[in-house]
Amino acid sequence: MTTFLSMLQTMKQAQSYHEKAQFTSFFLNNLESNRMKLTADDKSAYASVVLEEIAAAKEILPVLTSYKEKDSIFAFLEQLFFIITLCYASPADVPKDTLDEVMAFRLTINKERFVENEVDHVFGDDHHSKYEMEHLIELLTPVKDEFQRGQLYVGMLHYKDKLGVIPEDAKALLTAYIADEFRRYLEAELTEDVINCLEVMSDVCGYIFNDELIGLLYEALKLGHANINFYALSTLLKAGKCVPDEAISVLAEDLEYASMVYGLLEQHGQVNRFPSEYSGEEYLAKSSMIRWLVYPTELGQLPDEIEYLGKVKKKEIYHIFRFKSNSNNLDEETKDQWLVGWSSEEGGTFSNFDLYADVEQKTVDKTLKYIKRKLL
Repeated sequence: MTTFLSMLQTMKQAQSYHEKAQFTSFFLNNLESNRMKLTADDKSAYASVVLEEIAAAKEILPVLTSYKEKDSIFAFLEQLFFIITLCYASPADVPKDTLDEVMAFRLTINKERFVENEVDHVFGDDHHSKYEMEHLIELLTPVKDEFQRGQLYVGMLHYKDKLGVIPEDAKALLTAYIADEFRRYLEAELTEDVINCLEVMSDVCGYIFNDELIGLLYEALKLGHANINFYALSTLLKAGKCVPDEAISVLAEDLEYASMVYGLLEQHGQVNRFPSEYSGEEYLAKSSMIRWLVYPTELGQLPDEIEYLGKVKKKEIYHIFRFKSNSNNLDEETKDQWLVGWSSEEGGTFSNFDLYADVEQKTVDKTLKYIKRKLL
C-alpha cells in the first residue's frame, strides 16, 4: 500500500468531519509541496472515496439542524474537491462519474452557503454600494443560526484589507448593524457560537471601528472571556484608546495568551504595562509553546502537562520543552507520551512531536545538547 493510500484509509476511519478535514489538510500540504507522488491506483482510490463521501453527505445533510455541523462537512468536501484538482492535470482527466457528482454537489453546497456567497460578492468582488449592503443585511436578518450569522464577520476578517474602501453611506449601515448585533450578543446567553461571534467581531472592529463600536468593546472586556478580551484589547490599542490595566493583567496570567499580549503591547510601545511577574523569558517562551500547540493543526488543545527543560543556543536562543497530550491529532505511539518542542527568541515555535524517550540522555544537559544537534 502506498503512503497516500495508507493516509486515505486513516482519514476514512476518522470519527468526525472535523478530524477528516484535518487529515485531508495534511494530504493537501503533502501534495502541494510535491512531497507525495500519486500512482494511477492512488488517483482511482481517491476518486472512489470522493464519491463515497458525497453519498454519505447526501444522507446526513437533510437531518442536520446545526449549520456548524453542515459547515464542517462542507469544509471537508471542499478539501476533497481541491485534491481532485491536484490529482489530475485537467477536468477532462477526472473520471466522468466523479466529475459529475462533484459539480452537482457543489451546487448543493452553494445553495446552503448563501451567507458566505453574499459576503464574497460584497467584500470580495468590491460591490460596496449602499444598495448591496442593504441587501446583505436583509439576507442576514431572518437567519436564526448564530454560527451561520457569524459567517459575516469571518468573511469580513478574510477581506479585511478591503474594508477601508467601503463608501461612507454603506459603512454607516454596516457598522450600525454590527453595533446592534454586538449589543444583542452582550445581553444573550454566552453559548459557544455567541462567544466565537464576539471574538471575531472584536477583531473585525479593528478595521471598521467608530465611537459606538469602541464603547461596546469596553463592555465586552467585562465578560471575562480571554479570547474576546484579547481581540478587544488589540482593537482598542489599534484605535489609540486606553486599555484597563486589569484586562492586561488577566491575559498576562493566561499562558495561552501571555506571549501574544506581550507582543501586542511591545508593538504599540506599551510593553512597560505588561506585569513584570509574567515577563520572564521562560514564562513567555512557555506561553508561545502552548499557543502553538493549541492550534487546530497541532494538538488542537492545551497540553495535559508541559515542563521546561532549559535553553540552548544555535544562532539564536531556543527554549526547550517536553509535553504530554491525549489529543486525537496524535497517533497511538505519541499519545500520552512525553514529546519535545521548542520556542526561539526570534519567534520560531515548533514541534515534530518527537518522543522524548528517543532523545533522552543520562543528564538534562546532555539531553539538551542532543536535541540541539539532532532536532534543531
